[in-house]
Amino acid sequence: MTLGRKTRDGRKNLLAVLGPSDIFGALSLFDSGPRASTATTVRFVR
Repeated sequence: MTLGRKTRDGRKNLLAVLGPSDIFGALSLFDSGPRASTATTVRFVR
């Protein structure tokens, strides 16, 4: 899983590469605001 975001000019910035035991999105439990990054799988997941 990768976490990234797009710059204003449309380029993609890689923020992190996550492994099997890594957690993301925990802030959404406390804050319902919009998110600034996108999570993308890099291979098949279930």
